[in-house]
Formats: sequence, C-alpha cells, structure tokens
Amino acid sequence: MDIERAFRILGLGLEASLVQAKRSFRLLSRKYHPDRTGTDATSRKYKLVVDAYRAVQDFIENGAPPDEDDEIELGSALNVVELLIGGEAVPLDSIRSLIIQLSQYDNDSGITFVLTFVEPWEKGVGRVVMVVEMDGEYARFSALVLGISSDGRGAVSQLELEPVF
Repeated sequence: MDIERAFRILGLGLEASLVQAKRSFRLLSRKYHPDRTGTDATSRKYKLVVDAYRAVQDFIENGAPPDEDDEIELGSALNVVELLIGGEAVPLDSIRSLIIQLSQYDNDSGITFVLTFVEPWEKGVGRVVMVVEMDGEYARFSALVLGISSDGRGAVSQLELEPVF
C-alpha cells in the first residue's frame, strides 16, 4: 500500500507519531469493525484501516519500505551519467556496461556492480564515484573496488564494485 494513502486513510499527515497512528486506528477500527456493523461495506473499510495502520506502523518504526516497483533486478544495466576513478573523469564512451549482479563477496549490500570498459583503463584505480540513471531516477554514490580484471599488462578491463550509498 502506498504510504501516503495509508496516512490519508488514517486521517494523518506524514509527520504523525506512532501514538497518533494508534489512536486513529483504534477510533476507526471501532467505527468499521465487522462484529459491530455487520455489513460488507464496513468490513472492507475495516480491512483497509488495518492494512493502512500496518503500513504506517512499519513506516514509523522502520523507515520507508522498498517500493517493489522501484526494485532493481539483478542483471539490470544502469546508464552511467558520470564516473570518476581516482579523481579523474572517465569518458562515458569508454564504458561498455554497468550491470548489477549478486555478489560473490561477503559484502554488506549483497550485490556488486560490474563495470566493463570498451578498451582497458590504463590510468590506475583509486576511489570510484558514480552517478547512474535507471528509469529516470538518478543516484550518486561511492563504490568500493572488490575485484579487478586486467588485460595482463596492468590495464583494467573490468571492475567489480560494491555501491556505498
């Protein structure tokens, strides 16, 4: 359930506290409880109030839940808008792809970004900062280098990165 809709159903603003949410839930549940009213219409409203309260409670206690529509699938390609390696801007046409995959490393996020270059990157690897875009949404983050594939002469052909948002 959309969190803004859940707050509206309970008659609350987004800044409401858990105490206010509980108070609103109790009042509305008494009003629409099926044992009290016995109608299908109020039973549906009661279920809506219960679902809204659960969503609001979770939001207040745990923060914003991940939106399933915004989840990024493993194997998704991201558009790199900006890439800095060791403080140096990397030309975007030198990037073949940036793919999200399940991490083979024991890292916090559980995913890695695999950055592949068209031509091997010969200027060394330092701190990595990226701005990426997917479906009109932008994110800027630093990344820890977890793995490097080279061409055998020291030039980097692929980087495995852990995003640090």
